[in-house]
Order: sequence, then C-alpha cells, then structure tokens
Amino acid sequence: MKKLAIMLILSVMQANANMICDSSMEYVKKICQDVYICSAEKCIVKNTDLQEAYKLYLQRMVKKELEDSVQKEGAKMMLNLPLPTVGEIKKVIFKDVPGDSYTGNDICHVKMERTKDMLILKYDLCYDVQDVEFISTIFKQSGNDVEIMYRSY
Repeated sequence: MKKLAIMLILSVMQANANMICDSSMEYVKKICQDVYICSAEKCIVKNTDLQEAYKLYLQRMVKKELEDSVQKEGAKMMLNLPLPTVGEIKKVIFKDVPGDSYTGNDICHVKMERTKDMLILKYDLCYDVQDVEFISTIFKQSGNDVEIMYRSY
C-alpha cells in the first residue's frame, strides 16, 4: 500500500513537471491586443490526454487562486465534473459556492463542449452576469500532448 502511494505521488509530480506554461507579456499582448483587462496563458502538457490535462490545469488553478476563495471553490467544483462525451455540450450552474466574492454573488456558470480532439471550457466563476463568458480555456489534443490556451476578459 505504501509503495502504491509513493508511485501515485511520483506520477503526479511527473505530470506537473510535464506542464510548461507561457504567460509572458509578449504572449498576452498577442492574444489580448490592447484590452487591458485581458490575461492569457498557453500551456503544453506532455504525454497526456484531454481528461488528465483538464484535471492538472484545474488543480494548478486551485493552487494559484489564493486570494479569491470563491474562484478557488468554483475550480474545485469543476474538478468533480465529468467531461462531456464527444459532440456533447454541458451547461452547469453551481449555486451557493462558499467563500467571499467581491461581487457578492455565489453562483457560477460553466459551459463545456467536447469534440474528438478538443475540450472548450467557458465559465464566469461567480460573477453576477449570466451568459457572459469571462474566461475561456481550450484544451487541444495534438498527438501525445495537450495544448491549453487560457484567456480571461
């Protein structure tokens, strides 16, 4: 059992080591142009599939979101969502998300769309506006690797 736990920890560490991200000013300017409230990031995850890349990216997001506990809790909830099947579009609303939001809202809207080699994730993570996509993340399978393109606006 102890050996299994060590192997699991090592595999997670290896998977995180295989994620390379670029959020440089040059990349942000290329994607966002002159929109000052926009941010962008591009990651490559080596030797994985869409489902594993989705989980790794959200786990990374949970670790990064230290200040805004509502967004952190929303990301944790998204981790528990099963991915849609190929050709399926899922729309999910999380209500009563715990934490403190500067918007005073505790409802999160998530839209997931899946194709054969792509997962498109659009969400607002607890902003008080419905059907507005503040954040989009595209996961694209390319051979054994997954490219992740994130943009918030």
